[in-house]
Amino acid sequence: MAAPVDDIKDINRFGLSEVYPRTNAPTNVDIVFVHGLNGDPHRTWTSEQTKVFWPAQLLPPLLEEENARVLVYGYDSEVTSFTDGVSKDKIHNHAESLVAALAANRRLRKATERPIIFVAHSLGGLVVKRGLIYSSEIRGPKTEHLRSIFVSTYGILFLGTPHKGSDVAQWGSRLEWICNAVMPKKIIDTQPQLVEALKTNNETLQNIDRQFIQLMSRFYIYFFHEAKPTNLKGTFRFIVEEDSASPNVQDVERAGIQADHSHMCKFESDSSPGFDLVAEGIQRYAEEAPAIIKTRWIQERKASEAQKQAAVEEIIPGFGSMSGPAKGTPDSGSSEFATLGNSLEDLPLSESTLLRNAQHTTNAADAIELPSKLAEPYFIVPPGFRPNTFFVGMDRELKELDRRLFDGRRRSEGTACVLIHGQPGAGKSHLARQYVNKNRKKFDGGIFWINARLREEIYQAYWNIAQKVVLRDSPHLRLTADGNERSFEDIVKTWFEARRQWLIVFDGIAVDKDDDAAELQSFIPDSEDSSIIYVSRASNLGTKQRLLRPFPIKVHALKEDDARKLIFKELHIKKPTEAEVKSAAELVKKMGGLPLAIHAISHRLGDTHEPLTKYNMKSYSADPKLGATYNGIMDDLQRLGHQGAWNLINLICFYGPHLPVELIRIGIKVLRHSDIEVKSSENGEKPDLNTTFGVLMRYALIERNEPDEGDSASSSRDSLIGPEPIDMLKMHSVAQKFCCDALNAATILPQWLGYAVDVFCESFRQADGKIKAKPQAGR
Repeated sequence: MAAPVDDIKDINRFGLSEVYPRTNAPTNVDIVFVHGLNGDPHRTWTSEQTKVFWPAQLLPPLLEEENARVLVYGYDSEVTSFTDGVSKDKIHNHAESLVAALAANRRLRKATERPIIFVAHSLGGLVVKRGLIYSSEIRGPKTEHLRSIFVSTYGILFLGTPHKGSDVAQWGSRLEWICNAVMPKKIIDTQPQLVEALKTNNETLQNIDRQFIQLMSRFYIYFFHEAKPTNLKGTFRFIVEEDSASPNVQDVERAGIQADHSHMCKFESDSSPGFDLVAEGIQRYAEEAPAIIKTRWIQERKASEAQKQAAVEEIIPGFGSMSGPAKGTPDSGSSEFATLGNSLEDLPLSESTLLRNAQHTTNAADAIELPSKLAEPYFIVPPGFRPNTFFVGMDRELKELDRRLFDGRRRSEGTACVLIHGQPGAGKSHLARQYVNKNRKKFDGGIFWINARLREEIYQAYWNIAQKVVLRDSPHLRLTADGNERSFEDIVKTWFEARRQWLIVFDGIAVDKDDDAAELQSFIPDSEDSSIIYVSRASNLGTKQRLLRPFPIKVHALKEDDARKLIFKELHIKKPTEAEVKSAAELVKKMGGLPLAIHAISHRLGDTHEPLTKYNMKSYSADPKLGATYNGIMDDLQRLGHQGAWNLINLICFYGPHLPVELIRIGIKVLRHSDIEVKSSENGEKPDLNTTFGVLMRYALIERNEPDEGDSASSSRDSLIGPEPIDMLKMHSVAQKFCCDALNAATILPQWLGYAVDVFCESFRQADGKIKAKPQAGR
């Protein structure tokens, strides 16, 4: 129920206005609304018919548990404020003002580290993006308070903001349409020079888009596009097209709102089209943000301390190597702290790096405060690891998994182990990921997710844990009691067995023969009050004594109701028609209720814009479930002219599940002699490998973990200790097997295997040459 308009406090035309709560109630998160061109902090978000101001009247009742504060930001948004000629950057001025105002408002309320969620309409999204770019670049001690906005920002909801536009001319056209949509016709007709001035500034706007891409993976982002065209002088046009407002980006949500550009940000009631989508996104971000932002601030302080210590080193050489705890710091032998050494120069700077350590200082550095940090649970996961976007069903499996992992008798004797098994595509990893993200607080000893499909992946994971955590936390483990050096896997296993309350997930593990179990045994720690999850297709792991006899939990296909719910969520269908319910029931039945198949077919329907009710079910008549799904996708790639994507997926299916993009980028040069093209072109642009990756991601054939360019060589956004940030592709083993089988059935597998070998050899040759040319860079 909307609150009366009269109850809403006055809203300033410029600057920040707090519209909820109206008391000094405890607050956990700030939600900031930013309007666009010719907008207003009140009018932009107010229904023209019902006069409902939804940020203050519809949203707050949904955020009671999250203790959110809602603010609106106003600025001079006349078209002249977006035009700047050559010598000025007015958008930058707006962005600086937004950052300064927000930083001051929060600092006065002792809330500098409170999470922030932005909601931006149209070109207001560019102001937010430019503000975050500005805030992220601040490092000076006199302005570091402004950096707090970048550190504290968790999520952004963009409503009709133009993102994609590599062609400068495209930006000019989009800006002209936005002007026509939001500015009075009188101004457009009498002052056309204002519109032209805005169009000439499109290179500045384009640069904002390019710079923000480098920061994008840090934030949780929701793209919304207008689903109804705007009437422009009798011509109906989408002001910001779907591919610009909601580009297909990995791990970014996207949805349409059944309104035109100006009205997609105005909701008459809580039943208005699009309100549930926007409100749910805000609510979810508000719920998840505090824990993540707290972690980022721990990391930010660590980076600041390292910077300060480096400054001291310049003044007092050797300060970093001075020994002995400072007065008042815990003893290095305390069980609550682990000595990592006095130098911080090589500590990972990932937002989630929470290494237990005590900061040692000396009296020589009294002028610089280096506060110590309390121990925090480890959360070590692969790059790109995030909560499931959608999860339905499996309630029984989740409860059973939790019960078995915390079985009192098993945990009193040693590690409680569970095996999640089932057919390919049934959602085994999906279930494990859901459990991990929902139960992080239960494991004080930390959570460690290890990709285990290949034995090399396990070795790599243990090597990283040994080098970056264990040997800093417990350097004495390097040697055995008799002085011999331990193997790194023994170091890690011993470290785990000396600890409690941890969880390890071995994802994709396979044991084909007894020798495999014997080899794996060297990685399996046995410790009281701790747990292990094995994720595997094989059900016989439950009998393996060397794997501590895990309790088996089989993941079955989704029930029809749950499968339908999943496909509707994937397709963003909130209120399905009877025809859509019928079509969904038929489709999920033919797919066998497999989540992987539902995910793949939903991406296919989303990319082709084919209505669910019009989908050709006959393609499943001869080859059900996953095979039919991928058959249809591969047919679509060729039918729709994505030959480069078809070629590339059949090339990379021969490699491991995780593939460096640079291997492909370097190696494909050799394919020029074979007339095999893997680069793609869209909208008349120059063929590019990234475009091909985008096509394959839209069809759910691959995932891509593209790190921030600003990441340091020793940090990883999604892992406490993960490998150096590398642009990686991930291809599901089911998709890999399908492609190989399809090539074999067409009797062309040897030919494509040859291409894959050629690419690998060329990539190796090029890389080896570069290393030999610069031997000091290492291998």
